[in-house]
Amino acid sequence: MASPNQRSIGIDNLYSAGAPSCKVDTKTVANCALLVADICKRYGTPLDRKHVLDRNELTATACPVG
Repeated sequence: MASPNQRSIGIDNLYSAGAPSCKVDTKTVANCALLVADICKRYGTPLDRKHVLDRNELTATACPVG
């Protein structure tokens, strides 16, 4: 099977406070949700947990929040 980078779209958000708190600003989260919804609509992808995954559901990561 192809790597996730060859068959998916990845979105990463910058942590506002940095390690160790790793908190993403709520405005960033809201804008990311709008972006994901728009991408799903454009590509005809269902907007659900089967198709929209956290990165640590695909590959291991050291980040505590995925």
